[in-house]
Amino acid sequence: MCDAPSFSLETIFLFVLPIFILPGLTQNARFVKFLLFTLFVFLYLLRCNKNACRVKITPIIIGLLIPLFLLSSHLGYSEAPYFFTILFTLILFVSLYRFRLDKTETYLKLIVSASFFVGAIGILNYCGYSPFGFSLSGTYSHLSIISTIGNVNFVMDYLASTFLFVWLSFFKLKPFFWKVFSLITLYSSAQIFLWGHTRSVLLGMFFGCCLILFFFLTSARVKALRTNYRKFLVTLLPLFLAFLFAVIPLNRVSSALDSTVYRIRDAVSGADKTGSVSGRMYMWGIAWEMFKDKPLLGHGFGSYKLLSTDYGKRIANEEGPFFGFFAKPYEAHNDYLQWLAEFGIVGFGLLLSVIVYIIIWGLKGYRKKTYFEWCSFFGLSIILVHGIFEFPMYMMPSVAMFGFFSTVLTKDAKVLTINPKWRYVFLVILIPILMIQTRLVISNGYYAAALGKEQTNDIVFDALVDLDNSNRVAPANQSEISEKIDAIFSETEAASLTVSISSVRQEYFTRTRIVKLQEYYQGKMDEYFLNYNGFQYNRNDFFLASAVSKNIYQLNLIAPPPLSYQFEIPVFYYNELTKGLRNAPEPYPELPSEVQNLPFFTQERIRNQYKYFAALTWNLNSPMDPYAYFHIANAGRELFDSLERYSLMNQEVREALILWIDYGYKNAHHMKGYDEEYLGFFWNNLPLEWLNWKKSLGILEIEDVEYLIDRKIKLTDNLLEKNPAFPIEWYLFLKEYFNKNNFSENDSIVQKGRDWFVKYLRYYQNNVIKLEEVKKRFENPDISRSLSLYEQEIEWIQSVDYFLRDYPKGFISQIEKEY
Repeated sequence: MCDAPSFSLETIFLFVLPIFILPGLTQNARFVKFLLFTLFVFLYLLRCNKNACRVKITPIIIGLLIPLFLLSSHLGYSEAPYFFTILFTLILFVSLYRFRLDKTETYLKLIVSASFFVGAIGILNYCGYSPFGFSLSGTYSHLSIISTIGNVNFVMDYLASTFLFVWLSFFKLKPFFWKVFSLITLYSSAQIFLWGHTRSVLLGMFFGCCLILFFFLTSARVKALRTNYRKFLVTLLPLFLAFLFAVIPLNRVSSALDSTVYRIRDAVSGADKTGSVSGRMYMWGIAWEMFKDKPLLGHGFGSYKLLSTDYGKRIANEEGPFFGFFAKPYEAHNDYLQWLAEFGIVGFGLLLSVIVYIIIWGLKGYRKKTYFEWCSFFGLSIILVHGIFEFPMYMMPSVAMFGFFSTVLTKDAKVLTINPKWRYVFLVILIPILMIQTRLVISNGYYAAALGKEQTNDIVFDALVDLDNSNRVAPANQSEISEKIDAIFSETEAASLTVSISSVRQEYFTRTRIVKLQEYYQGKMDEYFLNYNGFQYNRNDFFLASAVSKNIYQLNLIAPPPLSYQFEIPVFYYNELTKGLRNAPEPYPELPSEVQNLPFFTQERIRNQYKYFAALTWNLNSPMDPYAYFHIANAGRELFDSLERYSLMNQEVREALILWIDYGYKNAHHMKGYDEEYLGFFWNNLPLEWLNWKKSLGILEIEDVEYLIDRKIKLTDNLLEKNPAFPIEWYLFLKEYFNKNNFSENDSIVQKGRDWFVKYLRYYQNNVIKLEEVKKRFENPDISRSLSLYEQEIEWIQSVDYFLRDYPKGFISQIEKEY
């Protein structure tokens, strides 16, 4: 694009971009990296403008920008502008940036340096060290390899796409330092491949190697390799060293190589029924459902993240392997299916044409391609194959590397020299793009700061709990606190005559608790304002919407509660999403004016409850999950109970709140039918909470009970092998319900109840040994397990024993005989 570059912006692009993070200042580095990428394109155009360089574009690629504008306009909610800017900037970059053959060595040095940095940090992560303070998933776990990119899959994607460049550097870079540095980087990258064992990246590397062997490795080049076989063997030494470390079982259980073979075998054999393979089938199914709804133009940029759980609810409520299952994917884990869902056939065809165009130019004249072009084709093929199973085209730096490889492969493509004034057009377009991405970075920065504040507040809260607990134990067990009390006591000469030790101790606890409570209150207020400021910059961020509502709830528990005017919540608005797909109830409940007649702190608590509910409803404009729906229902119930308690409820508010509470419970249950975790109880009993609430208001219908039992019968087949917990609350509820109601005209519910509990009876009868093993664990004091698991297992065994004793007596069959 520019004939006379004045400084190396490639440093930003190839080195800074993959390693750039802001520990403590950003929660998701992806936002910052996308901003840097756009800034690089902007500065590149600006530099060419300053030097009066010619502007050359690739016409077939730049022509896609117009239809992309049209595709982005038909749905503009949520983060559509952000996702549009990613694709727009990428296409603009591929079209305008001109690869410089004379800067090959500079490119190689930057890529090797960045790859070393990413790989070395990844190795430290695997061994349990986090130089930037990010939390890791344990030691010697492939999930701990986050480096500067944030996910093991994309750490491997980046290192794999640059791997041949690192290899090439050993041969091309002359200084001895760079040769050694290339070998070290070669080792670190290979070690990450063997420790990270991301199957889709390994598949991409295999596919890329096959392409090179087929297209690029001509007889002349084979001969050239033979003459350099000594250098070639030297590069195999770091790979062999990486292999040795992959064979050694560092965790003393199994080696990384064993784990890789095991995961590949499970994926190929179909044995992975509940892991990453089945999860991808679920996410792909969501994308396909979205595509079927709007096949021509799709749902719009970023719509998969926004709508995935809505369409996942459809799958979760159809009988099949995912009946009752829930996941909250932000990406389809298949870029091509996600493009179909978001852009429809039209947009997908445009994007596919760009990829095909790049591949054609990459293969054109392949016998004469340089080694640098080989490496680019290899890297591009890895990203494209990885895109079948992950989402590299929505991640940095994969997007940037895809763009760079594309400029290398299309360097000989036809270009069009345009009027220099077009530079101003592109610069003007990039300004609002930079503003959009900057707002998201600022929003994410506020959220990161709030998370840091939350950790400090949790420490203060734990101190409050410990203080209360220590105040309740015997003085003999308060050695540390007793020393503080003795110090206070010794400072007062006459204290032994006028004040008892217990009163001194109580005064100490009271004063300390007040100080800690004030500290906690101020910390939570600071946390709220950080989250709220971030929410103002990005009101479609689910995490921020949830965090704001959570802060209001926590602060309202403090006595006296904070003043309600301190919580500013924008008025909830209905849009195409909330009115259409999510069917949010109308009207929205309003707080009765009679609240102002209550005592001051009572009315403030109710106002805060209302603002908590209002903040939760903002989630409906964001990616939803069952927890958000449940919290809407629960907050509505708390507000409902408060208004009832103080006789403030009028018919209009009552009906509106009932609609919202019912809406929250229903959607939560439809989105997540059961607890798949061992002895999880919450989601299995949530529908019962819904029924009991309707029963308490006298609005429970027999159809409600029948409907939920039907679903429970179907869900049990998918549930029992994952979670054998017996639904004792349901059993007692139905037992009481049967005894209080005449079912002579509705025998079907009796049969449904029997059909459901018979499934549990047969399961427990067939798993007597498993039950006995759990009971034996209670008698063995040497078995280490958490207190919560211990309590869960006791509760489970007690409920099972009760059920096995009570059910054969025939509480259902006896009712049948009576009626």
